[in-house]
Amino acid sequence: MKYKAVLFDFDNTIIHSNLDYVKASIITAKKFGIKLNTTKISRMMGMSVGDIIKKLLPKITKEEFNKLIKYREKIYKEISTNKKVKTIDGIENLLKFLKKNKIKIGIVSSSSRKGINLNIKKTKLKKYFDIIIASDDTKKHKPNPDPLILAMKKLKLKPKDCIYIGDSKFDMISAKNAKILPIGIYTGFYSANELKKHGGKFAFKNHKSIFTLLKSWQI
Repeated sequence: MKYKAVLFDFDNTIIHSNLDYVKASIITAKKFGIKLNTTKISRMMGMSVGDIIKKLLPKITKEEFNKLIKYREKIYKEISTNKKVKTIDGIENLLKFLKKNKIKIGIVSSSSRKGINLNIKKTKLKKYFDIIIASDDTKKHKPNPDPLILAMKKLKLKPKDCIYIGDSKFDMISAKNAKILPIGIYTGFYSANELKKHGGKFAFKNHKSIFTLLKSWQI
């Protein structure tokens, strides 16, 4: 079984970012009088910040929307700028394996490019990636397949050539809709059963297990 590309979600798939993401969202919600708690925001992990705001405030004006986005970006940057970033167990060995086997590697995330760049430079992992698709790059975001379709277009590959690894139900649905093989990793707010329920062909607790699977396929 031969694949030509492995694409990854970013937050909670490559790096641990649960607490910073949730904290920034709750602080922003409080500032603008929105009722939001950890449980509610955790069930939206995997969506873009813009899509979360529109879901919580469907009648929001463009001006108010832009204020919320800018404030939330400011808070997230303040929280995470001087903090060390911890990567998900086994990710670098998996990336090394893929690179050694000349497999294209990409990030397809609902986070902004600013947010991804802020954190990935702390990990020293950027050198492994051939492509990064952020929320800035498409009008529609996960669970819509457009971000993955754009990644395939840029890499000049077909769905049968690709694998997508992510930690949320939105990742699994997006991959399924793009006709890419979805592999779940339960390092975020979603269980193995939830990931499989929403389309994940497999679900693992870390990248070591994914590495073992892909190696067995002689990818």
